[in-house]
Formats: sequence, C-alpha cells, structure tokens
Amino acid sequence: MRIESLENSLPILPVLRGRESQSQPLIIALPHSGRVYPPQFLAESRLGLERLRTMEDFDVDHLFAAATEFGAVSIFAPYARVWLDVNRRVSEIDPALVVLGNESLQYEVTHLVKNGIGLIPRLVAGSEPIYRQKLTLAEVQRRIDLAYHPYHLALTELIAATVARFGSCRIIDAHSMPSRHHRGEELADFVLGDAHGVSCSPAFLGAVAEGLMAEGFSVAVNQPYAGGFTTQNYGRPSQGVEVLQLEINRRLYMDESRVERLPVFEKVKQSLERIFGRLR
Repeated sequence: MRIESLENSLPILPVLRGRESQSQPLIIALPHSGRVYPPQFLAESRLGLERLRTMEDFDVDHLFAAATEFGAVSIFAPYARVWLDVNRRVSEIDPALVVLGNESLQYEVTHLVKNGIGLIPRLVAGSEPIYRQKLTLAEVQRRIDLAYHPYHLALTELIAATVARFGSCRIIDAHSMPSRHHRGEELADFVLGDAHGVSCSPAFLGAVAEGLMAEGFSVAVNQPYAGGFTTQNYGRPSQGVEVLQLEINRRLYMDESRVERLPVFEKVKQSLERIFGRLR
C-alpha cells in the first residue's frame, strides 16, 4: 500500500505490463486493486484507512502478476477505487456528494449511485459515509481528468492494438468479492459475468469456467455479479472484442477482517496461471 500526494495537473497513468511480450490476444484489466490513497483524501474522510481499504480488490493484481509470462498484457489502475472508480460510467456522479455553486451537474442516478458506490463512492459497506463534507464539482472534474480519462484512453488503445495484431481481443476484468453476499448467503469461489450473454461468446466463458472447475473451484455465472461498466461498454463480440468479468471470492486467498494474505495465496495464484496460460 502507498499513500502519496497527487499533483493538481499531472494525470495518473495506468500501469501497463507485457505490451512488448504479448503473444495472445488477452488483456487482464485491474481497475479496483489500486493502493494509492492521497493524503488530502484521507484528511477529508470520516473513516480510517482500515475501513477505506475494505473497498479494494485486495492483491488481485498480484494474483495476476504472471500475466506477462503466459503472453497476456495487463492494465492496472494504481489509485484507490474509493477515491475514483474507473469501472463506472463517467455520468454516475452522486448528487448527494457534490455541492454546487452556479454550476449545473450532469449526472445519472443508477442503482450503484443510489447505493453510494458511484464514480466517486459516498459510502463504505452501504451505510458508512466516507466524507466529512461534500466535494466541489471542480474536485470531481479534477479526478476525472487526472485518472478516469487516462485509464480508459489507455484501455481503448490497448484493445485497438491487440485487435490490429491478432484480429481479436479478449479481456478478463478481474475483481474480488466478499465471501458472503449482502443477503447473507455464501458465494461461489468465482463468479463470471458476461452481462447476461452480451459481452462475450459462450466459448470464451465456457473455457474459463471449465479451467476453474478443473482446478477444483466452484463457479457461478452472472449471479450475483453480471458485469460492470468495463464489461458492458467494451464487450462487442460481433466486432471481435470479448469481455468477461471475473470475481474471485476473497475467502480463497485472504483474511477479510485483517486485509492480509493467507498462506494459500500462492496456490491460488498458480491455479490462475495454469488456467490462463492454457487459454489460447
């Protein structure tokens, strides 16, 4: 984890790995694993770092650290998701979080915004307010310019380059999920989301599901997570671009209460390497 300052005018570029060694049309997208928490943000938050970190997809980037070894390329958003969430539409701004002067706000109140987890999250765990006071619209726009646009520009260019080189592109949008749904039931080891059959081919989804089950994991499809903005926005199978959201159950590799790795972490990492190393 890092706590760093952010210059007002410098974009926060995503980290790209494996572009030079890419040997298969596979991109691993890691939008929620960032560990950069700006000091100003921490000062403005009502919550301590321990609570804020519960929104991280903890160490998912490290689970996929070997992506370049099996010929994929990865894109990693380095800043904390709780500061800005790139897996949202840019219009998913929570009006309850913004104080307006003479400005007008263009926003879209989706179910995610209503639940406090829009472009800039307002709540942790559905009920804990993050901020001591509302944000200015200028601050919201600053974060969009600094971090949101650079991430999606880089991902768009990466997709185009992959399609140009290989004729197609497959994206795994990698996340972690709590061991239990908010309704209380235990979740599968992995949940695969294809936006209910829209964002990728049955063959791609089936290959990943079969690989996971061959490693002994349980798999669910689209329940309770069918795919977020990345899946819905970039998945165009008819144009050769397939996106599959992959949610990893945190109980497999981490202590959720302590936000620490379990000893089995390396075993899970090696399973993922075998699965995606065979995916051609």
